[in-house]
Amino acid sequence: PRLRRLQTIDTHLRASVVLGLRYKTRVESWRPSQPSHLLTPSRSAPTCSSVLIMSQADDPRLVDGGIYVIIFLRGTEEDGQRSFHWGLYHHWGNKEGCKYHIKNVGQGWMSDHGRTGGVFKSIFLVGLMQIGYCDPQNKDAVKAVVEAHPVNTIPPGFGTLSCRTWTLYTVTALTAAGYVKCPSVQALESEISQWANREYDAAFNAVQPRSIVGSSVCGIHVPQ
Repeated sequence: PRLRRLQTIDTHLRASVVLGLRYKTRVESWRPSQPSHLLTPSRSAPTCSSVLIMSQADDPRLVDGGIYVIIFLRGTEEDGQRSFHWGLYHHWGNKEGCKYHIKNVGQGWMSDHGRTGGVFKSIFLVGLMQIGYCDPQNKDAVKAVVEAHPVNTIPPGFGTLSCRTWTLYTVTALTAAGYVKCPSVQALESEISQWANREYDAAFNAVQPRSIVGSSVCGIHVPQ
């Protein structure tokens, strides 16, 4: 009986090793072999439920009170152009802040604003570009400005509604409120687009740390 039990244990161990090797093979084989510009992930905006959570400490480059445009990978469009998800982030300090963005749901758009304890948790994160400042003690003032415009309507001055146009319009509202100094939203859009495209491959390949820069258009300098 003892020999039989040992043989049974040995059989289970062998089975566990085989299953473990199969699992390892499947995980490794999942890694994309295509170049990043040929890979076309889902074009829908990334959400907290669809990303892999990674543990990462607060980055000392983040400025307490800093207002940032935050950019995420979103794949490629049908014309081959790289696509990004745009939003805003107000950093309060101690790894906390509020992320403001809208996402496409069915035929419409809805806000997905909320407090976050780790802005670096998404594997789709490209980086953050600081555009302004508001003392964290006045964070409700930023929230009021951001939420003043109806989410599901085309922003004034823009032909369409998207995460990008919503973000850029909200930048103009934050500028009017004095929290951002942006002389040209068109110049800011160009600056962000060029930066995001430069950082695309690094983000796709999960290079750490992610990029944090200051907007030259908005007169922000972030030490590297």
